[in-house]
Amino acid sequence: MSMEEMHRWDQAHVVHPWSYAGPSLMIARAKGTRYWDADGREYLDALGGIQNCSAGHSRPELIEAARAQMEKLEYVPMHWNFTNEPAVELARTIATLAPGELNQTYFVSSGSEATESAVKLVRRYHYLRGDTKRATILCLKQGYHGATILATAATGFDNLQQGFGPLPGGIKFLTPPHAYRTELFGNEDPVEFCIRQLEQVIAEEGADTIAALMAEPVLTVGGVIVPPAEYWPAVSEICRRHGILVVADEVVTGFGRTGAWFASPAIGMAPDAIVFGKGVSSGHFPLSGVVMSDEIAQTIKAAPDGLMHGFTYCGHPVGCAVASRNIEILQDTGLLENSRDVGAYLLAVLKEKLGNSPIVGDVRGCGLLLAVELVSDKETRAPLQFKRQALADRIRNEHAVVVRSIGANIIIAPPLILSRAEADTIAHALEQVISTTKPDGTQS
Repeated sequence: MSMEEMHRWDQAHVVHPWSYAGPSLMIARAKGTRYWDADGREYLDALGGIQNCSAGHSRPELIEAARAQMEKLEYVPMHWNFTNEPAVELARTIATLAPGELNQTYFVSSGSEATESAVKLVRRYHYLRGDTKRATILCLKQGYHGATILATAATGFDNLQQGFGPLPGGIKFLTPPHAYRTELFGNEDPVEFCIRQLEQVIAEEGADTIAALMAEPVLTVGGVIVPPAEYWPAVSEICRRHGILVVADEVVTGFGRTGAWFASPAIGMAPDAIVFGKGVSSGHFPLSGVVMSDEIAQTIKAAPDGLMHGFTYCGHPVGCAVASRNIEILQDTGLLENSRDVGAYLLAVLKEKLGNSPIVGDVRGCGLLLAVELVSDKETRAPLQFKRQALADRIRNEHAVVVRSIGANIIIAPPLILSRAEADTIAHALEQVISTTKPDGTQS
């Protein structure tokens, strides 16, 4: 079959997520930090799949873990008190990595499923304790929580909600702690503004109606928004005082992306539950979950009818076996340390190369999760306007480096095996494209 025919079939039969009409790039194989397309051209994957291929593409140890588990037990449900060794072993391992008393895990397959599950679990917890009015979930504008219908309702982007209504209710949005965007706070201190707003919303809604605050420790799709250091400790304390649970959405930031197993404790967020996914299996098998406190889990387990919520592939033995091997790789090969080291290096190089650009407003990051925010005017900080993915496509087509454009941000999240030399390649590609981009978003 010719590649021309394959592309025709793609256009005729495949619906792509997050895409606009146009030809697709046919990726034929991947290894380490690299992709190769069907024509044999090599690309540096500076997005790590979609921030999930942490240990690198086509990792032999993970392929072998999947093969060995499939030969032994390819599937068994977790329903009706069935279980399997890989799920039990992985849950025990996650309990040793998670902060505080987060010792019990509910496994699913995708970040969106994990978000849905977290919301149902915290609402169920309050219900079983007699707090039947606690249902509202507080979320952040510019926060992203997935693509299922409830996750969409909890996602703070109007364009991602448009045309999918009516959406479920029970979500209340707060201003994100995006310090660069001073206009969000009327030029006040962003932490003081956000804390005052949170307390005002709790007073208006009634603390006894709010189940949880669910947010990413670092807002990824929103542009890798790293909150001020005082933000999460203050927010966590207020929620605790009012009996509001804190759910950290660490689908992106978990398992080494920011240089730690989980980002939340390092930045002062005190979660009662953590939603995870992506990097837990380095993209080699769909797996995600919610690790929660013993208090939440035991309350739900003790209910007369148990937990009436589940998916076919909960606790999939192959996914759990792959994830356990992946965690060993992250530990044994120092990839968390590499994330911190090479991430800090790349951030410094990007700031050096791009800091004087008239269209670069801010460069920020945490570990190997970084963003370059583009503006049409540095004084007004007006976002640069360009066709979605246009700059990312130029970086890929002109320099064979894969990144992502979201709004006015270029997102970088390569595999955690990235070298400093590869970091230089990424920085050079961005510098070349940005230096030939005009303030109106067109190419010079």
